[in-house]
Amino acid sequence: ACRYRQVLNCYLDMSDDQVATNPFPARLRETRNLRGLDQVELGELASIPATSISHFESGKRKPSLDNLRKLADALQVSIDY
Repeated sequence: ACRYRQVLNCYLDMSDDQVATNPFPARLRETRNLRGLDQVELGELASIPATSISHFESGKRKPSLDNLRKLADALQVSIDY
């Protein structure tokens, strides 16, 4: 649990400039595409609205720790992937 918090806190502490260079949005989109999922399908698997997936991928919003875990589980990756 401590490792999850460290990864999330690092992400949440970033300034808007750092978010633009943060690999999370692109990595989320890339991994979703590699799994052959669209945003609606990933949302259903992770129990997260597709609009939230869109916001995470665009960098407009940052996922909560709970949503980060749901995404990692749905995409079958570790939370620090």
